[in-house]
Amino acid sequence: MKRFQLYSVLACLIPLIAFAASDLAGREFPQGDVDLTGAGGNAADIVQTGDRNIADISQSGPANSAVIRQSEAANSARIEQQGRGNAASVWQQGSDNMALIMQSGANNLAGAAQSGRYNESVIQQAGSANQAFVTQSGMNNKAEIQQAGNGLKGSISLSGNNMNASMNQR
Repeated sequence: MKRFQLYSVLACLIPLIAFAASDLAGREFPQGDVDLTGAGGNAADIVQTGDRNIADISQSGPANSAVIRQSEAANSARIEQQGRGNAASVWQQGSDNMALIMQSGANNLAGAAQSGRYNESVIQQAGSANQAFVTQSGMNNKAEIQQAGNGLKGSISLSGNNMNASMNQR
């Protein structure tokens, strides 16, 4: 009797699995990866909607936090933090946007917000108590902030198409 019940359950599940596999074939799903190491207290959050989005957060050291939010298609974001008390966020809406935030040191703050297509932002900070923010809307814009030192503040805001801006502070 038990063997008959098992076969009945399998007979019902196989068509469902086959339907799900054929329905999902060829689709790509949002990808996210989080790597937290250190003394603890790190926080990371990735939320993605749409197709072919990629997100990666890597933190080492205590009390770091990072958030990535992406919607629509083919966006990529990476946050790398080493040290203590760093915070970073990336928000992207549109398609084919790229954001990279790299921070080392203590109590640094960085944020990138992009909407549109083919926008790129890079923020690199080393030291303590630095702040950097990039805001972009439009198409094919590129912004880069590099800061090395303590207490530095930088901000770039681009609205339009085919614009480039960079800032380097030491």
